[in-house]
Amino acid sequence: MANHTSSADAPAVVGAIPRRVAILLKESLFKWPIAGQAFTLAGFIPVKRSETSRRSRVLRRATQSMRAGQSFLIYPEGTRSPDGRLQPFKKGAAVMAIKAKVPIVPVACSGAHRVMRKRSLQVYPGEILVDSWSRLNPSNIHLRSAML
Repeated sequence: MANHTSSADAPAVVGAIPRRVAILLKESLFKWPIAGQAFTLAGFIPVKRSETSRRSRVLRRATQSMRAGQSFLIYPEGTRSPDGRLQPFKKGAAVMAIKAKVPIVPVACSGAHRVMRKRSLQVYPGEILVDSWSRLNPSNIHLRSAML
């Protein structure tokens, strides 16, 4: 799980992870020419945040993929930060890890919001730093039925 500050943070974080990683990605990005097809071929999973019934199916699909060994880059904030500061987390990413009984690796990405600002395609010179911490093992955490 990583913070999400810019469109530039995904390539930086994925590049820092020493294995293949899929991403839960905003559905509209799959409509981009070439990139959308690449996202599909890479096993990225589209998420339409406005449809809660579909969101449950998507989370189940991602959880099954996690159980099968697929690693995911997930942004628990759900969207990019407008100013680089951490936003409140949504529960979906943690619930998926708990249900799949897979560890969570916390990742912090800093500087990306200065390299590429929200709602802009312009790239500015700068440095993006990616740090990861020790795994968190959710195997002994039990979900209350209200969270399912």
